[in-house]
Amino acid sequence: MATIQEILALDARPASEIISDLKEKSVSVPSWTGRYGLVQEYDPKRHPVMNRAKYPDVVNEDGTIDYVTRLTFAYQQLAAKRMTELCCGIPVKRIYKPEADNEGQQKVAKMLGVLKRSSGRDKYQVTKKQINLIKKQNEKI
Repeated sequence: MATIQEILALDARPASEIISDLKEKSVSVPSWTGRYGLVQEYDPKRHPVMNRAKYPDVVNEDGTIDYVTRLTFAYQQLAAKRMTELCCGIPVKRIYKPEADNEGQQKVAKMLGVLKRSSGRDKYQVTKKQINLIKKQNEKI
C-alpha cells in the first residue's frame, strides 16, 4: 500500500482516484465482541485466567483441593481511562516565550495572544471575525 505522501505526490490524477486511494485501510481492526474479541482482554472478568476449564483447580491425591488464585487487574481499562484524560480532560497551558532577537517569533506570539483573548477560552477555533481581528492587530504591530 502506498503512503500518503506517495498518493498525494502523484500529479495529473483525478481527485476521485486520490480519494479512493486514501480510503483504503492497511490496518485490520479486530472485532470488539465475540469469542476472540477485544472485550475478552478489556474486561478482567472475561480474561482466560477466570476460565475454570482452561485453568482448573488442582486436586491433590488426598482429595483436598488447591484453588488456583485468580487475580485480575484492569490494566487495559486503566490505560484507556488515562489516555482519554490526557486527550480530553486536561487543558493545555500555553506559554509563548519568543526569542528576544527574533521579530517573527514575537509577531506570532502576539497574534496567538490576540486569538486566545478573542476566543475567550483555551481552544483555537478560528472564525472569519477572529482572522480579521488578527489582521488588524498585525497591521498595528
